[in-house]
Amino acid sequence: MQTNIDQPESPEEPDVDWEIAADHDGEEEDAGIVVPEFDCPLSPEDITELESVFQQIDPNTPVKELYLLCREYVAERCGS
Repeated sequence: MQTNIDQPESPEEPDVDWEIAADHDGEEEDAGIVVPEFDCPLSPEDITELESVFQQIDPNTPVKELYLLCREYVAERCGS
């Protein structure tokens, strides 16, 4: 099963202050990767529905197909 998803013309980037995010003075060597946080675009009901959809999918479905299905679901719910 192939799923075609239109690519947005201008994807929005999260509001990140890259000067602060990229600032490294070398003191915290074990700090790891800093990933900016932003709110989930799905409502709790949407997440529950998405989990239900995935429980009904064949367990042998390739990971790539699962990713595409999830991406399509989120795009539909977020109006993208």
